[in-house]
Amino acid sequence: MASVLAYPVRMVNNFVNRRVLAAAAFAAVLAACGSEGSSTGPVNPPPTPTAGWLTLQVNTPRTDDGAIQLSVSGPGVDSARIVGYDGFVTVSATGADLIATGNMSNGTVAQIHVPNIARSAEYQVAVVAAAARDTYALQDLNGYRAVIVH
Repeated sequence: MASVLAYPVRMVNNFVNRRVLAAAAFAAVLAACGSEGSSTGPVNPPPTPTAGWLTLQVNTPRTDDGAIQLSVSGPGVDSARIVGYDGFVTVSATGADLIATGNMSNGTVAQIHVPNIARSAEYQVAVVAAAARDTYALQDLNGYRAVIVH
């Protein structure tokens, strides 16, 4: 008779052990998922790129400039335009080349359209050449400066 009673007792003990183990595992999973000190918070998607125009400005030490050539490099220039002067523009996958002509002075010369204005610091502009207004003689580039402003 002892052997008949031993079988149900073993079944009850196995059942209780399984429930205790399942409850402990469930509690561990809940603790891992819901702790306030979790280092994985909500993931914010990166900001959507905003396309827009960046302005090219020049500073010339001379008062007789008739043309200034600029070269822009950076991660994709969609288009470019001369502002306030006549000129020529070419755009490539790696930047743009611009020649502004007229009675050149300090200030805005052109604009470039870029796919993400937040990356404006990745664009570079340089004065490649400058020519005198009346003689078209090339100017010494010492003192010329070009910058990109947002």
